[in-house]
Amino acid sequence: RAALAVMRLPTFACIIVQGAFGTMPWICLPWLTLLYQAMGCSDRLASALYACFSLGTLVGVTVGGAISDRLAARDPDRGRVAAAIFSVAAGAAGMHGVLRLLPLEPAAAPAHAAALFASGALFSWCGGINATLFSDIVPPHLRSTVYALDRALEVSIASFAAPVLGRLAEAHGYAVAPPGLAADAAA
Repeated sequence: RAALAVMRLPTFACIIVQGAFGTMPWICLPWLTLLYQAMGCSDRLASALYACFSLGTLVGVTVGGAISDRLAARDPDRGRVAAAIFSVAAGAAGMHGVLRLLPLEPAAAPAHAAALFASGALFSWCGGINATLFSDIVPPHLRSTVYALDRALEVSIASFAAPVLGRLAEAHGYAVAPPGLAADAAA
């Protein structure tokens, strides 16, 4: 009953919808490891590159929280929203650089590592911002319910992104042959 009351809040609905779309890239990011393997990186290097993104995220949630708090102190109505918009835009630009601007070859791994770390550091602010916004619009006795409902709805909706990404990749001709299979096919 309490969950239904919260779901009727227009602000909650807006946060859930934007969060579902915002969570989709996070669901698909593990595919980066496969991309790096396909471009010729060893398994160890491919996983290290993905770890750079995760380490950037570790830094980003902390720094992003501090920046969000400062902006909210300056402008309580728009500060956190401005931080979230900046985070999404900067992260998207960073990932564009990783996927489209940097060469997809093992020699470019250091540049990919730096770009992934920066993207993770900039792309990761929204989770903390959403939780803070929920604490502003939801009565204290419903906060745990709202946080749980937020994660459940956003992740369940966003979970469709990985299979869709796989299908799009196949439709556009992307295929990775297991090691040795490409050599066998050429013989």
